[in-house]
Amino acid sequence: MAIASNVPFKLQVIKKFPKEIIQEGTLFSTDEKEVWEKEIITLSIEENDEIEILFDTNDETARLYLDALDIVPLDDRKVMYDSDGHIYRMPSHEPFILYKGNSGFDALCVDAFQISILCGGKWYYGVLNVLPKPMDINEWTMMKDDLEKEMTGLAQDIVRRNIGLGNMKYGNLPPKVLFDFIVIKKSAQKVLMSLIDIAEAPRCEIVTQYKKIINNKNCRLDEESIRRYATRAGSEATYKVPVKCVNYDIQDNRILKSIVVDYEKRLNTFMKLLEELQIYNNSFDLGKTFQHKSEWENSIFEFKATAHKLKKMTSLLKTKDWYFEVGNVSQTYIPHSFIMDARYNTLYQLYLKLRHENFRVEYDPEFSYAWKRSSYLYEMWCYFKVIHMLSRVYDLNASDWTRKLSEKILFPFLSVGTTTELENKNVKIRVVFDKALALQSQNTDINFPIYVAKTQEYSRVHNRPDIVIYVYDKRNDWYLGSIILECKYRKIYSFWNEFGGQRSSLGQLQAYYNNTRSEYLFGELGRRLNMRPVKKVIVLTPDAQGDGKSQDDFGILVKSFKPADTEKWNQSLLNEINSYIEELVNISYELHNLN
Repeated sequence: MAIASNVPFKLQVIKKFPKEIIQEGTLFSTDEKEVWEKEIITLSIEENDEIEILFDTNDETARLYLDALDIVPLDDRKVMYDSDGHIYRMPSHEPFILYKGNSGFDALCVDAFQISILCGGKWYYGVLNVLPKPMDINEWTMMKDDLEKEMTGLAQDIVRRNIGLGNMKYGNLPPKVLFDFIVIKKSAQKVLMSLIDIAEAPRCEIVTQYKKIINNKNCRLDEESIRRYATRAGSEATYKVPVKCVNYDIQDNRILKSIVVDYEKRLNTFMKLLEELQIYNNSFDLGKTFQHKSEWENSIFEFKATAHKLKKMTSLLKTKDWYFEVGNVSQTYIPHSFIMDARYNTLYQLYLKLRHENFRVEYDPEFSYAWKRSSYLYEMWCYFKVIHMLSRVYDLNASDWTRKLSEKILFPFLSVGTTTELENKNVKIRVVFDKALALQSQNTDINFPIYVAKTQEYSRVHNRPDIVIYVYDKRNDWYLGSIILECKYRKIYSFWNEFGGQRSSLGQLQAYYNNTRSEYLFGELGRRLNMRPVKKVIVLTPDAQGDGKSQDDFGILVKSFKPADTEKWNQSLLNEINSYIEELVNISYELHNLN
């Protein structure tokens, strides 16, 4: 336990209406993860409470970090930004207003806000809990489940690409079936050689069986024969004599047979689905070019041929007489002899991969407490949702948010600068999560080509967008521009009607459009023509009431984006992003011809 019993600061929440109630924050931890893992609640408020907060300590350099500080009235001079652009408040003997009904700001959305306090050179962590939520618990659960679904869907795209199917826009082979096929295909040559050898020289044992004879003339008796000797009055003696026989019905071959049955079942499933997909593909005009259709048909043919070849491996065994002598597995133990025989072990290892390394998506343990933070959950959900939406019309090329380990897909925790690449024949797209933009041109490069210029109107601190889409022309390797997506987990009017200023959310959005610069835009032409690198700033919010709001002068557009949205709404966002990308491509084409 890292619970801090005595803290060198005072943190209070003061509820002003209808009567003053003071709540003292006493439960803190020195371990950030422990706060979320043990679901520590330091302070609790309700959504519409008028709230003041007292943060006081003798350490004048102490800092209170709280995600909700961006709603603090703009005249609070003790609210500052650190070198990383994170907002904090300095200590004071007087409380400060967090939310007031007539402040022009919306109340906090229901969320668990992390409290981070740096005091005396030591960090302390807690949680400010806000209830109820603008999303009710059902919607929140839907968002969490949908996020996992989106992540799984993207992992499935990776599996498809591993066998050359790319992003299937028509017909879907279940990723688990594809995964099985990948595993089998990788082992095909070794499996084939093992099966050929086993077919001709299977494992067996020499056993002694006893046959009944009338007399023992010219027969060799052993102790068992003598023990079994029997006589009948008035008749000749009857004997059972030992005979050496080859027995194939042993545990090794029973396990082998079960593996072959499982193996064939998976191949049959794959072949059946390929047939269905081929029929589907030939039955509908899905807008494919002749070349695309031809490539697809060739891929289907190749996969079917490979599957048929693999099935012949198992058929080889089934033609052998000894195979029919082998019974079914009655005990699950694996004999040592089975493992030591390289031929049998090859098949066994394949079996283990298929049975125990089934295709699955796993999540970094870090997600276990991130799920509890609604605002960050919403940002992650938006990122993966946008990636998945783009993957409908662009090929998922590369990503640094998945790692393939031992034939399974692992999603690490989304870190700063997490990047996904997509492409089609004309453009490459890089989608970057939560990475601060450079503040000087010399700190940019072609992969992160924009920076935020200092102006009198806007503050430098507006340089950390939630999601940035960088667009590149593959023909001439030009950077064409960017689309910025800001994820606002709050009511639209909470930032749309702000008064402006350094910390206003609306001012932040305007700064992204006005203040960004790039030395790489359209080669050198962008700088010469004084062109803006940010084409559009799109605000994503769970508030459906704000959909369609815009500020054309600043390239700002609001889109409703939440799990309960219909496909129509999601398609609307995709169309919006796509239209900007196409516009950039057209500009590039024109400039390229002029140049």
